[in-house]
Amino acid sequence: MARHFFFYGTLRHDVAQGLPARLIEGLEPVGPATAAGRIFARRDSHGWYPVLFRGGIGRVRGIVCRAAGRLPGRALAALDRYEGAAGMGGEYVRRPVRAVLDGGGAVMADAYFFNRTARRELLPIPHGDFARWLAETGSKPFGS
Repeated sequence: MARHFFFYGTLRHDVAQGLPARLIEGLEPVGPATAAGRIFARRDSHGWYPVLFRGGIGRVRGIVCRAAGRLPGRALAALDRYEGAAGMGGEYVRRPVRAVLDGGGAVMADAYFFNRTARRELLPIPHGDFARWLAETGSKPFGS
């Protein structure tokens, strides 16, 4: 059975550069999709990255990818390390989400949710699309 991921930020194929691009090399894009949630931008010394919160009435734009067959444990561990999802105390936590594909249908996919409380430095992205926000603001993504 294929494992699906919903990527909404620096691991999106249209955003990924450097290390993030290498982490998703073995994953096949299924298509653009949305998921319920709220998304914010956060600045780091290495660029901007998004944080996703569950709930609310918003929709977050991203892409669904799949690992054909079994995803090697080291590949999943590398994604988790990149996202800071090492255990329950990490900055992010990997959880399932229902992703609605633009072409129709929906899949359950793993997504990385922010595992901290909201902070003042988080900038809301009202339209829910991190790639569009980068283009609108001229900001550089983390990893670039």
